[in-house]
Amino acid sequence: MPKRLALLIGINDYGDDSGLSPLNFAEADVDLLSTVLIEKGGFKTTVLKGRAATHDGIIRALREFYEQKDLGLFLLYFAGHGEMLSEIGKFSLHCFGSEAQDTIGTLTLSDVAQRIRDKIPAPSAVLVIDACRSRMYRGTQPRGSGHGLSASAIADLRTVSQQEVPRFWEAESAHQAQEQFLITFMSCGVGQYSYEDNTLGHGVFTYGLVQELRGCHGAIPLSDLRKRVGDFTSAHCRTRKLVPVQIPEWIEPSISVEVYLGQEPSHKRTESTPSPTSERRKAGRFKMSLPCKLKLTHSPENVFPVRVQDISYRGAYLESDYPLGEGQEVWMELVIPKQVMLAEDIFIQLLGTVIRVERQKHNWKCGVAIHRYQFMP
Repeated sequence: MPKRLALLIGINDYGDDSGLSPLNFAEADVDLLSTVLIEKGGFKTTVLKGRAATHDGIIRALREFYEQKDLGLFLLYFAGHGEMLSEIGKFSLHCFGSEAQDTIGTLTLSDVAQRIRDKIPAPSAVLVIDACRSRMYRGTQPRGSGHGLSASAIADLRTVSQQEVPRFWEAESAHQAQEQFLITFMSCGVGQYSYEDNTLGHGVFTYGLVQELRGCHGAIPLSDLRKRVGDFTSAHCRTRKLVPVQIPEWIEPSISVEVYLGQEPSHKRTESTPSPTSERRKAGRFKMSLPCKLKLTHSPENVFPVRVQDISYRGAYLESDYPLGEGQEVWMELVIPKQVMLAEDIFIQLLGTVIRVERQKHNWKCGVAIHRYQFMP
């Protein structure tokens, strides 16, 4: 089976003389993503954090992947400061030992993409950047260093190639070796910031990515996964009143290849199995609008406020400001008032799975299949 390898880089503290203020959660983001990639995606990860993540240290780490055999997917993740450097007109990643507004000790994003595309023998590669982080703020504040990736930098990234090597988004001719399908996933867009949040203990973008990988086991194409991560990131910013709203950016070749960071879906379903919708409609339902506390079973430390629109013993229909993902297992806690039950208030805990998500203008409607419920005193 082709190998799945990842290089994960995170830097919190660049040193007192760097002009770059410390970040809170870049290294924690690396640890969290590494755990999930191993558990859900079968990756073997290499981690560089803090002082180990110098310019030369990152280049040496990349070289370890140059001669890999039977490599199916390569992923590089960077969490730290990023900056558009006017001296060279390129978006650069600040390695440990670099200084603000200085090219020394930095890596341009286009150079990193070029090395991956030319040197690492993987048919598919993913470059994930949680950068553009602020040099001035902490906590629920921008991680950005100046503006995000500019239009010129995006164009530069798209044209990563040497003159004698075809561009990676062009069709492969019969006499050429297989070209690499390289995807770049940025944590924010032009003129935006990448936030980290003390309540999450992580960067907002990376936290959203990890929760989606956990919830669906990575069993959806990366192109769909990025939409869910984008929805979570922007929704969290609006809830926390973070301006400008952070909207992740996606750069990929025009050709279409499905890339999965985790398990591929089985798509097994028998005709005799009733659909969740038909089963839901057979059960008597209570129409209501009640506040409810929702937790993801794999991340119970975070509670999301939602509203129950209707409920039965088989399922519930929710309205949420946060984009839940299909396949995510959830705990719900709600109180059904005596006006509904014609008795005393009833406190119920429910365990279920999200089976449907509908995007609305300002929120999401979610269908949840209920597996277990418990009446609490």
